[in-house]
Amino acid sequence: MLIFREEQLGDEAGIREVNLSAFGQTIEADIVDCLRTKSSCQKIAFVAVLDLRIVGYILFTPIIIQNFQKRSKFI
Repeated sequence: MLIFREEQLGDEAGIREVNLSAFGQTIEADIVDCLRTKSSCQKIAFVAVLDLRIVGYILFTPIIIQNFQKRSKFI
């Protein structure tokens, strides 16, 4: 059965494996690792687990989209 839950300590290797598989390079996995360990920004992260193995991952972080007329903050 597929289970969705918040990211927990100990999920790091499984999340990295999912990102490497999804993107075929290390850049995205490195960004996620950096956000997890070095960033003080708010983060919401979930994993999908199937048969005790992480098979999916999503990470939400705040961003600011700015143009010359308007500045907007999103999560």
